[in-house]
Amino acid sequence: MKNAYDEATLDLLRLTIPTYGILVPVIYRSGTNEIIDGRHRLKVREELEAEGIRIMLPVHHIDTDNPEEVDQIVNSVRRPWQDTDQRRKLVAQLREKGHSHQRIADAVGTAKSTVRLDLASDAATGRNDPVAVDKPTASTGKDGKTRKLPATPEEIAKAWAMKDSGMSTADIAKELKRGERTLRNWFAKERPQATQQAQPPKLPRSNPDAPMPVADSAPQPDIKPEPLTPTGEFSNDVKALIKRERQLITERICHVRHLQNFNQAATKHWEHLQRKYKSQGRSVIAHNMELASASLQQSKALQPWAESLGIPVNSSYVDCIWATIKLARDLDKSMRLSLYLAGFIDAPGQMERHHDS
Repeated sequence: MKNAYDEATLDLLRLTIPTYGILVPVIYRSGTNEIIDGRHRLKVREELEAEGIRIMLPVHHIDTDNPEEVDQIVNSVRRPWQDTDQRRKLVAQLREKGHSHQRIADAVGTAKSTVRLDLASDAATGRNDPVAVDKPTASTGKDGKTRKLPATPEEIAKAWAMKDSGMSTADIAKELKRGERTLRNWFAKERPQATQQAQPPKLPRSNPDAPMPVADSAPQPDIKPEPLTPTGEFSNDVKALIKRERQLITERICHVRHLQNFNQAATKHWEHLQRKYKSQGRSVIAHNMELASASLQQSKALQPWAESLGIPVNSSYVDCIWATIKLARDLDKSMRLSLYLAGFIDAPGQMERHHDS
């Protein structure tokens, strides 16, 4: 069995276990203390418990004469992260810790090309901006060797700004953790245009998945709102708006009650699974749910649920769950866009309500 730890896997578990706990049982060889699968989970659990954080440990014992084969089977069937946004966030965090694309792919359970696409997507949407100042200048590969990362435009711009402030090349190199020769090569080239003039402030970023209203490039007319008539009454536009909202409020009350009932039912469902998880372990629950899902699909019990979601009637239990999650996200988008277009928030992607001070 392997004795070395993979640092990318440890970092991934350090990011996820405090929030989600240990979801996959640690597998021991029956009658021994030999760990077939789960050494990384055990190590991170020990670290967290040393900090006073209690983590429940699910354990599974297997009677086998070939633990290596069991280890290979477990790792081959372990599913990668299905939530794209969550995977991208973890990929970005592991990259910030200096891990190579291949080590991140192995830790997360996805392809190297997917890791590259995730990082490119984050760079395009700017979702890594808050931590950009702490990005490493080197990454560690699976072979254990450390390699310098290519310079980013932001890093070169920062170097020029330091030079403008009077810092020496040696001090800049020390601050950026780059070689002096590298810095001299940067300064020998033509200064990047972006560093020659002040850049306009960034506008609030919106949710990259949310559809953005198309801005009209033509000059907007200077229209002054007239909510009141000369007699002090509401204008016809305001009256029509109030009438429409009164009608919608009545409908929304009914819809919200259904949403509340659905949320309560979903909460009871995962609480039930959590109790089963504590008594049986996740592997047992997963096996039982897989059998139940197949039976429900075969008996066409899932057909009404699938029809209500607008997906194929032969969809699986998991398909229905994911379609329901998408529906909830679409509702979230619609409500945020309503707030944005009504002028109550500054961007559709605003996550929290900003209270007036």
